[in-house]
Formats: sequence, C-alpha cells, structure tokens
Amino acid sequence: MDIPIKLKLEGADEKLEPYLGAWAHVIIVNQGLSSFAHAHPADNTPAMVHSHVLGPTPSEINIVTSFPKPGLYKLWAHSSNRVKS
Repeated sequence: MDIPIKLKLEGADEKLEPYLGAWAHVIIVNQGLSSFAHAHPADNTPAMVHSHVLGPTPSEINIVTSFPKPGLYKLWAHSSNRVKS
C-alpha cells in the first residue's frame, strides 16, 4: 500500500537547488536493515508521479512510498544548497 509522506522545508530559501533532477532524495530503511527504498518527490497530481521539475524552492516535499512489512523504519532526506563564494 502506498503511503504519502510530507516533509516541510522550514528555513528553506532560494539557495536550495535540485540535485540530480529532484528537490530531494529520500532513503528509507527498516530496523533490521533488510529493506531499503530510495524515493523522490511526487507531483500533487491524482497519480502522484515522480517530479523532476525545476522552479522556485518548495515549502514542502511530498513523497509516496510503501513499506513491505510492519515495523520501525528510519528515513533520511537530502537536498542540495549551493554556497556562493
């Protein structure tokens, strides 16, 4: 079953940039490290398809993933922030 997850980007500003075509890359692993998932943001369309669209920094990122079995999971999200010198 697909489960939507919303990540709010508090303090994000115009310096946030897509990395490898996505606003974020999300890694999800289960407690025993036997299940691994890599997810990207999804459009807010009824089908919730993966998004690789450039534009202004979003205030939140929506992903959709599924968990193969009940249990504890950890989630890591990464995005890119370019520092100008």
